[in-house]
Amino acid sequence: MVLVDRHGSHVFSPSLPWFLIGARREAQFTMGLGALARRGIEVVVGEVVAVDAARLRVRVAGSRAKPTALPEAQPADGASAARPPAADPVQERTLEGDYLVIALGADLAHRQVAGWKPAVINFYCARGARAAREAVATFAGGTLALVIAATPFKCPAAPYEMAMLLADHFRRRRMRDRVDVHLYTPEPHPLPVAGPAVGDAVRGLLAQHGIACHTGRRLERVEGETGTLVFADGGRARFDLALGVPPHRPAKVVEDAGLVDGNGWVPVDRHSLRAAAERVFVIGDLAGIPIAGGRMLPKAGVFAHRQATVVARNIADEIAGRGPRVRFDGVGDCFIETGGGRAAFARGDFYAEPAPVLEMRGPGRLWHWAKVMVERRWMAGWV
Repeated sequence: MVLVDRHGSHVFSPSLPWFLIGARREAQFTMGLGALARRGIEVVVGEVVAVDAARLRVRVAGSRAKPTALPEAQPADGASAARPPAADPVQERTLEGDYLVIALGADLAHRQVAGWKPAVINFYCARGARAAREAVATFAGGTLALVIAATPFKCPAAPYEMAMLLADHFRRRRMRDRVDVHLYTPEPHPLPVAGPAVGDAVRGLLAQHGIACHTGRRLERVEGETGTLVFADGGRARFDLALGVPPHRPAKVVEDAGLVDGNGWVPVDRHSLRAAAERVFVIGDLAGIPIAGGRMLPKAGVFAHRQATVVARNIADEIAGRGPRVRFDGVGDCFIETGGGRAAFARGDFYAEPAPVLEMRGPGRLWHWAKVMVERRWMAGWV
């Protein structure tokens, strides 16, 4: 078994909001991949530059990783990422297998919004979260804007969670009265795929934190020199600090391979995650799965994890001469941190007809600690 990873380390993304407000160090949610070698997995650190789905081949430019110990603890300020495995330089390498599982995720397409960089800081990756953490730590007050540039985007609850954590962060710093928090989204209401009831509940939580939620606002460009967001409807909004979710798109290498359809993502069987090509599976943010109401299955880590489990078990069964025994059922859940050591919890069946069925509980301390335990179990699984 061979795993190709561009970084050589794993970041537990649900911890990034905690990191941004200073509640986590990077070493607490970042893990090197060297331990996988003990399970017979070869880790190749590099960039996938070509995919040949028909021949089950990928071309990788980068390095071939050696098995190493897990990364050392980082300084308390969390300024440094966990070390990737040591590597030997390799200019290019072609890998071929009996099965191909593509999990390249969604690329963050900052350039689709004129003026996005450097005016708006993305907090959807470790590098962006470091910059956002520093900006928040030194923010003296003013208008803080959280902006969602376009849909779809991964982890649909994260911007709303981030807004509430930031409001609570400034409250604890006794400067909440000096920070005006606004959230802008092109969505008709928060978490539209979850339905209006959940959306209204989230909007109510935002209001409790004094956060203004502006829906139906599609970002057109950013005028960084004046600190202004310009929307497609002609509206404008000023900011002193802007944090945002850039547009998402599939990796170009996947588009070049001809795997993307008219919806902009890779079509797969909704239960097996099989792509059109034989013995090719696509999981996570890349997979385009239609659900009721003309929407797509949300892009979220909980789905990627459960899809990976289904694909792994079914490949193992197929190799053993058995038929597939498990199916991805479209059930998912997420925690929404609301600050003050509390969180809400949402769970739903996204394959339900005629519409997804979801419920939301909390907020309460129980759900916050449940998320902490998920984080701890996840990280312990890499040792």
